[in-house]
Amino acid sequence: MVFHHINESQKKAINTFHKRGLNATDIAKELGVSRSTISRHLQRMKKDPNYFEKKTHLQNRKPCLDERGERHLVREALISRFDTFTELGQSGVVGKVLSRNTVARVLKKHGITKEVTKKIRWLKESHQTARLEFAKAHQNWTTSEWNKVLFSDESNFSTGKQSARLKLSRGAEEADALRNIAHTSFSGIISCSVWGGITGTQKTNLVFSPEGKTMNKDLYLDILKHEVYPFVTDNDVIGFVQNSAPCHTSKLTKEWMDQHNIDTMKWPPNSPDLNLIEPVWAWMKAEFKKQEGNITNYSNLQREVKKLWDEVDSAMLERLSQSMPSRMAAVIDANGGSTKYVI
Repeated sequence: MVFHHINESQKKAINTFHKRGLNATDIAKELGVSRSTISRHLQRMKKDPNYFEKKTHLQNRKPCLDERGERHLVREALISRFDTFTELGQSGVVGKVLSRNTVARVLKKHGITKEVTKKIRWLKESHQTARLEFAKAHQNWTTSEWNKVLFSDESNFSTGKQSARLKLSRGAEEADALRNIAHTSFSGIISCSVWGGITGTQKTNLVFSPEGKTMNKDLYLDILKHEVYPFVTDNDVIGFVQNSAPCHTSKLTKEWMDQHNIDTMKWPPNSPDLNLIEPVWAWMKAEFKKQEGNITNYSNLQREVKKLWDEVDSAMLERLSQSMPSRMAAVIDANGGSTKYVI
């Protein structure tokens, strides 16, 4: 049988909650421990009314692991970074089975905790080469020049459940180490598809795809005609950013942009960390998540997303544009690899 020890503050909390009339189940929920642990301590109180006034003496207990065992556990945790504490305890690497709490306590002593992994897109060698070339070609661009670039992309907003986050064992200063990052791609239920664009000083209208549809070449051509072309013409835009999605690179799309002199930048593939519209989508989605429970239909969804787009102000656009020289430098420092500007 595994016994979970509680500290002095938890003992006092059990006593306080018990005096307030809470039962073992409710106290367990409040403290985040098992019901059996609470019940055991309440039984002891019945036998000894002064039980909660006594201090728990655990200092003379023999440690579960000696220094050698702790070193083995730490090494295993850093090798099998995505194993849970329970899995590490049951791995037998120290010659015995350890409880989850023991594993967590020992690893914490050595500066290792479970943290949510960062997620980045997987970059092929060709992607890194293209990113590096782009960054070097634009490393001397000023904020004034980046202000005149129109960054655009589509995004999706959904009230559906998002994928689970991964946790791993790592040291306090290892968050950005490549071995601690999970490579992933987006997947989920699409409820609402939108297109938008920003410069360092302005933003386009937000365009919604028809309900139940995602972007295609015909819808995108309509956006080019009624949103991009007027915006580029009226605002002295020197470059238009779009990714290599099929609707962006279709023959129909390319011919129309050539005919209307829309200067698209040669954008490196798999580079959402360089497209300034992506941090805007990320902020909107974080705010959207807070209101998700109040959205009951597609009209409400559209209204909430439009409201968030309207809240994107000039200060946010200016900060993002000012970050572009740093983003170029970060790509160069990473030799074309992923940067801290992860989305």
